[in-house]
Amino acid sequence: DAVILAGLVNVTTLSAAVTYGGSLQETLTASLLPSGTHYGATATCAILDLATPIAAGTAVSVALTLSAYNTAKPSLLGVATLAQEFVLADTEWGVETRILSFSKKERDETFGAITFLKRGSATLVTATCYYDPAVIAGDVIQQLLAAYDGQPILLDFNASGTNYDRLRIFGFYTGVRTVIQGHGWESLAMDVESLVQ
Repeated sequence: DAVILAGLVNVTTLSAAVTYGGSLQETLTASLLPSGTHYGATATCAILDLATPIAAGTAVSVALTLSAYNTAKPSLLGVATLAQEFVLADTEWGVETRILSFSKKERDETFGAITFLKRGSATLVTATCYYDPAVIAGDVIQQLLAAYDGQPILLDFNASGTNYDRLRIFGFYTGVRTVIQGHGWESLAMDVESLVQ
């Protein structure tokens, strides 16, 4: 029910033409340029929701068109896939993002001079989400997360009405905890690490 794109670099707009059953079914578009001052930064992930979910076993083709922000540089795409979305829990506050650096910074012991070696980085997210067990059971959440353990997936921690690119992580979770807070609601805490960017 969605076209998922991750690992985007230097892409300002994109379109996805979805064809199945012998004809073009729909064309999805997205703008990846942040609002306000952006210094040339563009979003790295996009989730394009299909108007009509595709039945399992259907042969599908998706034609992607990427428009570069800076035409002197290449546009890059790491992952493109059709996927099924699952809504597990809601986030409202307290979602924390960090950068895990793989660059090397080495200080000379004698004179203190520093040598730098630029490498990639990853994004780390720690989130505490809440859910109503009358809507989705914690047992279902735990089973779904166990089924996708040990493989990269796209996790979106945006609350309804927010659109933060840094809260969409293509990676894997390293910690999952559910807490029964009370009769009416429970919480899901996750630690997530992106692939190297």
